[in-house]
Amino acid sequence: MGKRENNKLLIRERLLDYSFNLFQKNGIENTTVSDIIEVAGIGRGTFYNYFTDVNDIFDTIIENLNRDIEKEIKYSRKDSKNTDEYLYKSFLGYFNLISSKKMINFHLKNQNYIRKSSYRSKIIISMIRDLVRDMKYKLKAKEFDNKKDFLLLSFMLVGTPPELFVNAHQLKLNISNEELATFLTKMYSKVLNK
Repeated sequence: MGKRENNKLLIRERLLDYSFNLFQKNGIENTTVSDIIEVAGIGRGTFYNYFTDVNDIFDTIIENLNRDIEKEIKYSRKDSKNTDEYLYKSFLGYFNLISSKKMINFHLKNQNYIRKSSYRSKIIISMIRDLVRDMKYKLKAKEFDNKKDFLLLSFMLVGTPPELFVNAHQLKLNISNEELATFLTKMYSKVLNK
């Protein structure tokens, strides 16, 4: 990679980092392009060379986060020996990845936007396809006999952990990642192990 390409990559990454910090402090609703360019120390035109608006940069952050989540979940559950272990490791991998103070603040301030952005994400769609495949062939879920059932259950498996995580932190419940993962494993294990 040449010096110019490297500089462009560094500017883009700096914009993403500064934007994430603003979003986790103020929320997307209270962050403007002016705020981002001020903290990043760049001109407005430079911002628009990389992103169309605040929503575009937010969607990019979510896409990157979803990519990290997908990678972590696949790694966490790869050696699972049964359904319970598969579920537990998947949930725990997710919770551990998003449990830093900044990530918690980011989720608390932006959950509606995260939800909206995530469900448009190609990565989330890929994760749902993986779940449908795994439930049919690896986990051999017997209770579901048609494609729509597997698809709806996959939506629940992907959508429930973030909602539970955000609510537990909003209410300041003192619940560990392990306890959250155990609860979700018990809940979904009953469905998948019938």
